[in-house]
Amino acid sequence: MKTLLVLLVTIFPFSAIAENNSMNINDTTLIYNGKRYIIKDAPENISITVFDAEGDNYNRIYDAKYQNGNKQETWQVNEIISFPFSELLTKKNEKRHSFKPHWAGLGLGFCNIMNDEFRFINENGLSLNFARSFEITWNIVTFHSQIRNTGWGLVSGIGLDWRNYVMDNEFYFVKYNKQILISPVLPDVSLDYSRLKTVHLNVPLLAEWQSLCLKGRPFVSFGPVIGIKTYSSVKTMTRYENRKIKEFSKNIYPNPINVDFLLQLGYSHLGFYAKYSFFNMIQKNYGPSMNSFSTGFMLYF
Repeated sequence: MKTLLVLLVTIFPFSAIAENNSMNINDTTLIYNGKRYIIKDAPENISITVFDAEGDNYNRIYDAKYQNGNKQETWQVNEIISFPFSELLTKKNEKRHSFKPHWAGLGLGFCNIMNDEFRFINENGLSLNFARSFEITWNIVTFHSQIRNTGWGLVSGIGLDWRNYVMDNEFYFVKYNKQILISPVLPDVSLDYSRLKTVHLNVPLLAEWQSLCLKGRPFVSFGPVIGIKTYSSVKTMTRYENRKIKEFSKNIYPNPINVDFLLQLGYSHLGFYAKYSFFNMIQKNYGPSMNSFSTGFMLYF
């Protein structure tokens, strides 16, 4: 586009003079390759505005002003809000050229816990059953901004996240005196399960790149996801002399704000994700030090 703009600026003054030497200001409109170029020539400056065609409408995507040998450029950024299945309401031609963010959808993954050195924790009785520790993600609304004619965009939105952390050995979570402790199972007592649950309201701040020319739109996105705690609990089921014993406690003092780093890779409506939390799951002095790690698959709407 820059080559074409330079050519237009070079040849326009001569064509304008040839058409009308008596005019002080000349306006010319050209249509080239699906875009409309409006050139305004004044004695002290030249301005070029470019509009991109979408259906029967033209949207401003670029402005350039040349004044006293200086140039100013402005690119238009599109901001769009999308909901699940909103693509069904989009025109076919708009779908072909539009940026399709990857946030809204359903996800299923598995959880584990790590320390500050990015190592999985398996000490002092604290060890998780990775196959039974699961995560369910429901991302509801997407907001995104795209720089036109590029595959880059910024993605945000709103989502919910449920995580269940299940113990893997004869130890269990227990809330005692406002603290979450890891306690061994007593003799003659069998452990059915012991789990810790958290629910967060999530707001992502992601950068995403996707191919606009390949079918299926392979993509990669990454960035922080801010989580606001909405619910937390611990639950343990044991058996003693053929009797079930349930221990249940709410409000396990998790950090009210959590920040995950999210990486997503995918193709079309399917993706793989991995997340690591920079914050300890439980507030300091209220439980053991452990950071959440999860990985799984997403189905995007």
